Amino acid sequence: MHGLFNYDGVFVQTMNRIADAICLSILWLVGSLPVFTIGASTCAMYSVMMKLLRGKDPTVWTAFFRAFGQNFKQATYIFLLFLI
Repeated sequence: MHGLFNYDGVFVQTMNRIADAICLSILWLVGSLPVFTIGASTCAMYSVMMKLLRGKDPTVWTAFFRAFGQNFKQATYIFLLFLI
């Protein structure tokens, strides 16, 4: 089946990438609501986006929160230095 909505087709793959980018943007926005977590949220967004661009196809939600937790302390310190 070589239709427009074939799961392996270009259209569906492109829509999946767009949906991943939208979900990642929403996660970044929610993660940045407390101002001091903007650094950790940005670091997590960058990490997940690089995985997506390299073709590793992680689950956006779990990869974001895993990267957020792993980089929270270091990214928050760096962001607070930039904020000052």
